[in-house]
Amino acid sequence: MFTFKAGGVPEHFNTPWNLATEKNPDIFNRYELQWTDYPGGTGDLLHALDTGELDVAVLLTEGAVKGITSGIPAKIVRFYVNSPLRWGIHTKNGAGILFPAGMQGKKYAVSRLNSGSHLMSFVNAKKHGLEISPDDFEIVGNIESARRALKNESAGLFLWERFTTEPYVESGEFERIGECPTPWPSFVVAVRNEVIHNNEAELSEILDHVFMKALQLKSNPDYAVPFIAEKFRLNPRRTAEWLSQVEWNVNNRENDEALLEVVDTLQQLEIIPPQNTSAVLDEIRYYVKSLQSA
Repeated sequence: MFTFKAGGVPEHFNTPWNLATEKNPDIFNRYELQWTDYPGGTGDLLHALDTGELDVAVLLTEGAVKGITSGIPAKIVRFYVNSPLRWGIHTKNGAGILFPAGMQGKKYAVSRLNSGSHLMSFVNAKKHGLEISPDDFEIVGNIESARRALKNESAGLFLWERFTTEPYVESGEFERIGECPTPWPSFVVAVRNEVIHNNEAELSEILDHVFMKALQLKSNPDYAVPFIAEKFRLNPRRTAEWLSQVEWNVNNRENDEALLEVVDTLQQLEIIPPQNTSAVLDEIRYYVKSLQSA
């Protein structure tokens, strides 16, 4: 029996995967779906794809593009979340760092190089005319280590999804001095090339089931809000706000325009080398069709 090893961050966005894994339908009598949390974020997930530790990763769009163009043997098979991610820009409470000018020269806590917290620091800096050097990053691994880095002032700034960090803002540990929404759909599903080649039909079936769970969550907020708030220790009011804004890609929309925008931005920031855009698209994506609409 083939086992699909899937993973992503332990955050509210991945509730459909959690439900699909915990409540397996009959289709999983023919193959297994395992889910693993990766608190280290996109950089950690890219490493797991590269080593074969994971077959399927749910990760940030810009991180997936960077990783695949750098040689990770995988492709984007579907957009997962069509809505942007709202990155909060955080400091230690009382640090007195003003947004955005006061960010110049400050050190950023990032989970890993090429992670979302790393790449979005460049996107935000470009937007506000700030400069960042390679020495401006403190690699911390996960949010718990980032909390320690801000507390002991080995880093002054931390970009992370704003609803996830809401408890630390409300408790007075963090101060959110600004936001940086992604200018593109936030999450994609990336799959190792070998799995796409050998198990495309089964992969499509699993993805259809995951997006069915997403549709159920969106259509039943009276169930979804308290469930998600309790599972991820979030404020129910904030969870309801997030659920109303998030747009899982339940219609399996393809979006080359968004991928080209990511490629163009990363090339302008010199994070990936200049390449022919058509060649880049062929390299990074292979959209898997939904069996339900076939």
